[in-house]
Amino acid sequence: MYNYQLHAQWIPGKRAVWKAKNADGVWGDHVEAEVLVYQPKKHLAFKIMHQATKDYPAAVSELHLYLDSVGEQVHLHIEQGDFTYLVSRIISSQGIKSLF
Repeated sequence: MYNYQLHAQWIPGKRAVWKAKNADGVWGDHVEAEVLVYQPKKHLAFKIMHQATKDYPAAVSELHLYLDSVGEQVHLHIEQGDFTYLVSRIISSQGIKSLF
């Protein structure tokens, strides 16, 4: 994502918000979340509140980011919630080609 910033107090239970910069250069809230886990250099997790749109209902998902040291390398592993409800709606309304 370009022109986005993550603002948070890195304390579980506290609010986190991704801010987006619009065409006028003004920063506004884009996605709201709650910090679930904060373990520096190991694990960061959020509960993300997805806003409803005209096409999709509001939803909540979890986003987990893990850092693992493997020799002299660091691996980033990302897990995000189940979006089968979203994918199934896209496939049924637009066909499989819209996913790629």
